[in-house]
Amino acid sequence: HMGLITEALCERSIYGEPLPDNLYLLAALNPYRMQSDEDAAVSAAAAAAADADLPAGLAYRGAHSAAAQLRKLVYGVKSVPHTLRDMVFDFGSLLPKHERAYVLAMTERCLSELFPQLSLPTELRDQVAGILVVAQSHVRTVEGDPSVVSLRDVRRCLDLVSFFTVNFSRQKKLSQLGPSVLLGVAFVYYYRLREQQARSDLWKEIYGRARVSWSHRLLRGSGFSSLNSARTLEEAVSRLQTRFCQRLDIEKGIALNEALKQNLFVTVVSILNKIPVFLVGKP
Repeated sequence: HMGLITEALCERSIYGEPLPDNLYLLAALNPYRMQSDEDAAVSAAAAAAADADLPAGLAYRGAHSAAAQLRKLVYGVKSVPHTLRDMVFDFGSLLPKHERAYVLAMTERCLSELFPQLSLPTELRDQVAGILVVAQSHVRTVEGDPSVVSLRDVRRCLDLVSFFTVNFSRQKKLSQLGPSVLLGVAFVYYYRLREQQARSDLWKEIYGRARVSWSHRLLRGSGFSSLNSARTLEEAVSRLQTRFCQRLDIEKGIALNEALKQNLFVTVVSILNKIPVFLVGKP
């Protein structure tokens, strides 16, 4: 459909029929994103195995073929027609300081909606926003791609913070905020990391790079002061996750090990919040 899209944007017509004057068209393009060396090697091995089953013929399937070059991309991207290239503008991505400003504003709005009757200190907002900024940075570093997380992940995490705060008990309390933030971060950032070391390093970075001291007097009563080390953060998530899973009806003879608890926690929370989720691994 690239020809039809080009006609609509450049000629303002569809199959030669002019578009109405009050109709405005906008289009967005996905960038070319290259796979990491590790993922590219896996893709190349899988492609080589698939090519081995194909009959010999005139089609060239070497390392420099068009198909091989496309396999190096995270996802397939069609080439932009020459007619459209003069109309393409690259707006780039947010600078860290600008992203932090957005995260601060989103966090402030979330907390004010969650506790409208309280006058919360800015230090509390800074603490929650700082945790999210560090989590974003850590995932980008581990996965080697700045676009693997965005403000959509921040929005999802804050929505889950609200969900956990409201559902921890029958009465919404400020003391539940700290544990709720940990569970939100675990759901959005922690469980997506494949290596255990990368997971442990996430809590170390969060604790070490927090904008406000965890024992700051203005954070007392918000559930953060008892989280006084990176190890405590990791243990707190595991404990809260276990409490959550113990409310589920598990058949006798099934061991509630760490992997099953994580799968149950992520799956149930995803269903309750209508969040798509893919469980990757052996059944």
